Amino acid sequence: MCVRCLLSPAAIAEHHVSLGVTCGLRHIYFPNSLPPCVHHNGEIDWHYAEEELEEAHAAMLV
Repeated sequence: MCVRCLLSPAAIAEHHVSLGVTCGLRHIYFPNSLPPCVHHNGEIDWHYAEEELEEAHAAMLV
């Protein structure tokens, strides 16, 4: 399930995720633009962000 879906006001209102989980996901997701996807089994899918991480790392080395 997409993290943006979990953090939507509708999902929070329907108690699909607890407030603590929501706050934790917001802390991880919004400042870092990560993670892009949390699967139903709880695994975090980082592969969409690999390019962004490589670009950020390359920019730091310049």
